[in-house]
Amino acid sequence: MRSSVLTVLVLVLCACFALPVLAWEKEDYAIFDLIKGAKDAKGRRNDFYTVLEVPHTATPIQVSRAYRKASLELHPDKNPAPEAASLYALLTSINGVLKDKELRERYDKHRKTGIPTWRGTGYYIARYKPGLAFIISFLVVAISIGQYATQWAQFYQLKHKIETTVVE
Repeated sequence: MRSSVLTVLVLVLCACFALPVLAWEKEDYAIFDLIKGAKDAKGRRNDFYTVLEVPHTATPIQVSRAYRKASLELHPDKNPAPEAASLYALLTSINGVLKDKELRERYDKHRKTGIPTWRGTGYYIARYKPGLAFIISFLVVAISIGQYATQWAQFYQLKHKIETTVVE
């Protein structure tokens, strides 16, 4: 009886974690990061089309031409400014999004519906890097709680066994 209940409980927990998550995907998070980086000198957010100075209906060929033109100005070999390398990397990533059909559709969808300020817990968890002390502390607490729960379960199991034996 006890093992069947435990088996059902484990299966239910596995099913809960195995359900597909209806949230943003890795590509969406990459687009959000690029949008965060695409700011002008006054700190306002620009969309990818204004960064490359192309219309929203631009073809991939027009995007490539605009990228080549902008990359000549921002390439770290031609521009000695300290932020040129990061701007060039951002420009290259934006070009990749606008040239790829699927990524461009995702970007256009987010641009039309609005860029979220809260990106979901998956976005923040993926960027969270805990230290060694935190990991060790968490493991000690988790193992202690597990051991405590196991001891109580064994106690009640033995108590029930003794009570049933005494009654008989």
